[in-house]
Amino acid sequence: MKALFLPKNHSPLRQAISILIITLAAMLLPGMPVRAEDEPAFLVDLEPPRITIVQPLDGTAVTDGRPWIEAEISDEGSGINQDAIFISINGVDVTVEAIIERLDWQEIGTAKRWRLRYRPPVALPPGQHRVQIDASDTVGNSSRRQWTFYLQVPKPKVSLDASLTNNLSYSYLPLERFHDTANFTSYLQLPGNLFTLQLQTSVTDYPGLLIEPNFSDYYLYLDQYTLGWQNKWFTLQHGNINLPFESGLLLFGFGFKGSTLSNNLANQSWRVFKGTTMSSFGLGLSVMDTMGGIYRWQTGPARNQVYYIQLGNNQARIVGVQDDRVMGRGILRTEFIYGRAEKSGGGFRLRGATELAGVFWDADCIILQDSYPLPSLSPLPNTKGGAYQYALSGNKLFGNQQLNFGYTYSGNNLNGKAERTSRAQSWQLNLTGNFAPDFGWLFGYQGGRREEYSKSEQHLFKMGIQQRINDQNWQSNLSIASYPTNNTMRYQFDLGYNKPWTRYGFNTTASVQYSIEEKPDNRQSNRFRLRVTMDKDWFADLAKSYLVVAYNHNDDKNPATGSFASEELLLEGALNLKIGKQNVIRVSGKASFWGNSHQNSGTDYSLSLLWQGRLF
Repeated sequence: MKALFLPKNHSPLRQAISILIITLAAMLLPGMPVRAEDEPAFLVDLEPPRITIVQPLDGTAVTDGRPWIEAEISDEGSGINQDAIFISINGVDVTVEAIIERLDWQEIGTAKRWRLRYRPPVALPPGQHRVQIDASDTVGNSSRRQWTFYLQVPKPKVSLDASLTNNLSYSYLPLERFHDTANFTSYLQLPGNLFTLQLQTSVTDYPGLLIEPNFSDYYLYLDQYTLGWQNKWFTLQHGNINLPFESGLLLFGFGFKGSTLSNNLANQSWRVFKGTTMSSFGLGLSVMDTMGGIYRWQTGPARNQVYYIQLGNNQARIVGVQDDRVMGRGILRTEFIYGRAEKSGGGFRLRGATELAGVFWDADCIILQDSYPLPSLSPLPNTKGGAYQYALSGNKLFGNQQLNFGYTYSGNNLNGKAERTSRAQSWQLNLTGNFAPDFGWLFGYQGGRREEYSKSEQHLFKMGIQQRINDQNWQSNLSIASYPTNNTMRYQFDLGYNKPWTRYGFNTTASVQYSIEEKPDNRQSNRFRLRVTMDKDWFADLAKSYLVVAYNHNDDKNPATGSFASEELLLEGALNLKIGKQNVIRVSGKASFWGNSHQNSGTDYSLSLLWQGRLF
């Protein structure tokens, strides 16, 4: 196994790569946009990511055996954590084969909008299929979205479909890393029976680590496997399964390994399971024996669920009841949970949405006792001493104007035993409209407060104008942020321009950002960001290829210690190509040229290759 090392000085190769990237940038610069960084995350983000279904919609029927499954994931607060996006089909994690790409190239800062697409490598069998997407933002708020669709094709009497795909990723810089994953999927259809086998195995070289079993410096292991048997009465699965567990009080079921048995009725269904699951209950991370069951039924406008879970050697026993119902113009979801761990406790959640006085309202209330049985699986990030969270939001249309607002309050230490009660608040108000044809305006306010041993507070005002002419648009935005806790004011101006070159199939975005921070003791920070990005959708079933050029300049002035300045030129790109009908090649890289006023400078590189191929 190779030892952990700093990148070797492959100067001829590095020089060749640098010249190639700079030449491409110089050729494409007149019409291009980019990845941006250093935008400070909002102080208080209590909202989980939003997952929007694109296709196929919940409950719809499709006739394509290999349908595109697509969703958009967004978070207007701290932004989405790309490494915390997962997709499962019928309980099997297929994230490694999915296309996950950024949508908000015009934004400077953390990516807040992502698109996830997946197409099964082999035709799915007829019947119902369940999709589950899990996502988290950069501060740990999590969301889960589940839905089903139906494949309507004639059932063959006897058929065997199988597929073997392979994903090879190789990073040369800054560390030489190798990872290869093979995925096998097969469906055997017999009269009245369906048998499935899905497995994923990997070969990996971890620099600096020696892991067994080891073959010629490479670590070989079986990532996951799933065996299934389905007939008209029941479905039996064994292996690595993400359980279709729907709950607003318990984030459970992801990464389960064991056996499940369920029936196949639409209005009345049940599932029992037994196996192991990962949990941080108690001290550290552990694998715990898990067993339980779920029972769902629907009566008219009401959909109900009861579940039971037992973890470990009677370390936790949990019973939950959930009721979803349609009421007039709105919906109402109620859920209770009660469990016995170190001591008995539980939680309650009430969520509803309705239209009242022309406003669409959404309210959510979560209360967890200090003895909530599984703090590690709580929907709230901290349940020490009990926790609660209240949220209220609304949306109102006034002709061509729109008003939306929201307020969230959370805290813990319900039992009052902690030395300090942790509290957090977040509120926002946004008003948008048009003042002339093709011209729009925005006024917004966002605030937050957090307190425990100390207090932090932030106020952000936004004013913006945008114009759209045909297929191109520009937008400008001025934001003023106040941080009363440390007497800091931040003024930021953003200007963006987007233009698609339809004739050539390119889309270009240019963004400029300038900000000034005024701090106590006459300290000041000035930041300038320029980003140009060009992306092209070469193939409809691949991620977009893109090229990014970014320039960052920072200037910090401190009368006590003197000034400090730094600048960076960043070049980043990815090229996605098809080789025949079964192979995809992705070449990506990044080069950063930086320097500062302390006479320090350097160049950082990264280069990676991904090959995805379907062997049969």
